[in-house]
Amino acid sequence: MKPVSQSIFPAGRPRERAFTMVEIVLSLAVIAIAMVAIIGVLPLGLNVQTENREESIISQDAVIWMEAIRGGAQGMEYLPNFVQEVAIKQDLRNLDTFNLISTGSTVYSNIFNNAAELMGLLSLPKYVTEYPNPGPTNGVRIERYIYADVRALNGNMADQGVDADFAFKYRLFPELVPIQHMQTNELNTNIVNIPLRILSTNLYELRLTFRWPLVIGAGGDYRSQNSFQKSLTFRTLVSGTVLPFTNNSPYFFVNPRQFTYDYRPANQPTP
Repeated sequence: MKPVSQSIFPAGRPRERAFTMVEIVLSLAVIAIAMVAIIGVLPLGLNVQTENREESIISQDAVIWMEAIRGGAQGMEYLPNFVQEVAIKQDLRNLDTFNLISTGSTVYSNIFNNAAELMGLLSLPKYVTEYPNPGPTNGVRIERYIYADVRALNGNMADQGVDADFAFKYRLFPELVPIQHMQTNELNTNIVNIPLRILSTNLYELRLTFRWPLVIGAGGDYRSQNSFQKSLTFRTLVSGTVLPFTNNSPYFFVNPRQFTYDYRPANQPTP
């Protein structure tokens, strides 16, 4: 009697087949397309995260610098630790024609004994009018250009780090400008123009422009950098007087509790 062959598969169970090479190749192709899309989006997401982090740091630092300049920088002795250098440049213009008379050289300062010296430089008025000759004409206007190279005041330890290669740094351009500019003959003692005279000596606009990132140039410092990828400007009003710390002092401060009014007649120049 011939033996009956039995199948190795149990009765009623279908036979299982493995994946073919074509199916495996198609699966790998689908996975590869998905991975390429994910890898392509990943750098964009990292860039957006970096930009948001940098703008958040700038926004938080702007509040600190505004309050420091507006309040005279009292009780902020830690600020000089985050400033690499302050640069000041002064130009002279003819007050009648506004033609450029002379261009001053840039003066750099990187040693500050205290916060008062630092804020005294950052609080210098943008424009100063001088009259070397009698009368309201033939005057000159001093235009100051100031910037400070700063390490981040906020953020994580890497952003605030002392190591110049890793810390987040930016260039700060402060501008303290009178709220409005008026001709000398408009500043008379008439009752109508009294509010204008008060505003011209007691109200200023503070503009803080942040530009970043700040990187070390070929000379081993930051002075050679003139172009930046990003910029952000903040504005606020400052009330009070802007006066030197002492007579002939190079440091100016905002005194928010002191107000002044110039009672000189219209034929006298206003500094």
